[in-house]
Amino acid sequence: MEQSRTKRSDRVVFYATRLVMQSAQNVLIAALFVVSGRGSHVALGLSSLLLATLLPSLLFGFLGGAVVDRVGPARGFAVGAVLRLAAVAA
Repeated sequence: MEQSRTKRSDRVVFYATRLVMQSAQNVLIAALFVVSGRGSHVALGLSSLLLATLLPSLLFGFLGGAVVDRVGPARGFAVGAVLRLAAVAA
């Protein structure tokens, strides 16, 4: 009984964290579109932002999927968060 509560609690924490991170990412992308949509070169700014947003997903999506399949979703999520932090901090 106690183990089932722990699993349920872990699942709630996992999905709550995922929801918060996804929401923050979406707000950041919306803000970037607003900022890049201002100025004299709107088309260049928006297309550059779209390209910069899509390329990492295409390049690292397959690798990330393979890692998550290998280590499991919770650990894969944690590893991805650490790698994103390292990329941003660099």
